[in-house]
Amino acid sequence: MQSEAEIVGKALGSEHPGYLLMMTRYAQFLRDEHRQDIARRIEQQVKSMRAELGANPAYGHGLQTMDVTALF
Repeated sequence: MQSEAEIVGKALGSEHPGYLLMMTRYAQFLRDEHRQDIARRIEQQVKSMRAELGANPAYGHGLQTMDVTALF
């Protein structure tokens, strides 16, 4: 699962919400496998990235606006 996470991270970028969700799920998988230290590290990285992105007004604005004509 680690290699898949790396591939997705490279394809989408570490700031992509899908990547952050995947990493959160990966951390949960590690916890289920009793690998608490690694899971905690990943969770901290995700939390840090989300905080960084939340503090960036350009990122938040981009998530709130969408050209609905692109859907049709």
